[in-house]
Amino acid sequence: MKSAESLSINYSPHDLSFEPTKYLVFNAPYDFENLTYFIRIRNTSTKHIAYAIKSNAIPRVFATPPCGILPPKQKCDIAVTVKKMDKFTEQLVQNDRLAFDYVFCPPETKQFKFKLLQTEMRRRKNIYIKYNP
Repeated sequence: MKSAESLSINYSPHDLSFEPTKYLVFNAPYDFENLTYFIRIRNTSTKHIAYAIKSNAIPRVFATPPCGILPPKQKCDIAVTVKKMDKFTEQLVQNDRLAFDYVFCPPETKQFKFKLLQTEMRRRKNIYIKYNP
């Protein structure tokens, strides 16, 4: 099994582009029930891509839709939600991130299945969550 860090090296901007590219910044206050911002991913390749989004801060940070199939040259807006925090502490949130795991898949793939990601060809792009108190 490869580490998450080695998987992120395999990310190529020729596969997917991300807006924002590295960080998603949430602005205070964090006392709302949910605070949602968006990440746009675009398939910049000529192949279909199967993706799954993982958070290292569940249930505080989650993404919707959490997985899918993205055809060539298409885009998808991902809603990233931070749940209400009764008390904001930097130590609690300093390592928050979303990991976009993805693979190329056959054009006839209509529905995402996690077994698609069970391959050595899986790639990863990390988007870090920052908080502006």
